Amino acid sequence: MIAHALPVLPCGCGRAGCTETLLSAPGLARIAQHVTGQTYAPEDVIAGRNTDAGLQKAWAIWLDLACDFLITLCFTIDPAVIVIGGGLSNAPNLGDDLTRALHAATLKDFAVPPIRLAQGGDASGARGAAYAAWRDGLV
Repeated sequence: MIAHALPVLPCGCGRAGCTETLLSAPGLARIAQHVTGQTYAPEDVIAGRNTDAGLQKAWAIWLDLACDFLITLCFTIDPAVIVIGGGLSNAPNLGDDLTRALHAATLKDFAVPPIRLAQGGDASGARGAAYAAWRDGLV
């Protein structure tokens, strides 16, 4: 966040500056607003990320932040695969964009795990929570 002079934002969890405030679909819209001074819906940022200079910059910042997060994840737990869910998982070519950015950002000779999109897309988290509640007899 500091490298891009992004604001530290309050999070729904009650803290401030959480990753979710910028790496979620609304977070992408926040980055676009910071970069362009205009309000965009996340899907409009995705649609214009290859044609509009401001949205290209917003997307590049989002990818940079996502890569920082994923590199930390890789160095910490060394996953065999990274599965992306949530609203942005519906973005065309997200896996390819993240893979390219991650290869460019990681340390030389460190393997980058394959990036896959959750089969449930933006409903994956809700489905997982519902399954866990069912499995534990809570519903």
